[in-house]
Amino acid sequence: MPNEKPYDSKCAYNDQLDRAKVIVKEYKTEKNGNQYIVRIFGMYAVKDVGIITPTFGHKHEWEHALLYIKNKKVEYVGASQHTEVKQYPSQEVPHLLNQPNTFPLKYVMHKGTHDFSKYDGKKQDGQFVPKATNPTPNGKWFGEDNSVYIEYKEQPEQATLPSQYIAILKKWHNGGINLKVGNVDYINKWLPDSWKKDQVTFK
Repeated sequence: MPNEKPYDSKCAYNDQLDRAKVIVKEYKTEKNGNQYIVRIFGMYAVKDVGIITPTFGHKHEWEHALLYIKNKKVEYVGASQHTEVKQYPSQEVPHLLNQPNTFPLKYVMHKGTHDFSKYDGKKQDGQFVPKATNPTPNGKWFGEDNSVYIEYKEQPEQATLPSQYIAILKKWHNGGINLKVGNVDYINKWLPDSWKKDQVTFK
């Protein structure tokens, strides 16, 4: 989006998800004989603009999803909402049919700007699955194709990223929130309370 364009221009592209990528990194540690894993996913959008106050917003939006895994079982699903992470017990988050460890999140406007949240669920074939049947403009679940995922590297120049992604990885956007995938302090800040109680930390 050219800098001279207003925030409320070119907000929705029907084919935007066809060109989107997700930056992913996994953190592992052990504590008291238990294995803890946090898998964090960073998703980029060209901008974030409000509905009620369309003059408020910024270009270059990163939001994040997190899986909190203990001893190979997903305990919590995290959804970033701008400056905080909402954590849901995994049993409260619907999963894709016959894919018990695949938890979709909504990326929608919440009476203002965009962020992540969990789907409403329903029972189907004894499973807790999303009510949504047509979740994206192209009718597919974004992220089911592994080609959208790019592993985060400590040195972005060494990662197999297009040049526009490298530029964004290095730059804070106008809202002051950048990509958190490689930020271990962010991971430790937003651990579930039960993990903090067990003094779990990542390095």
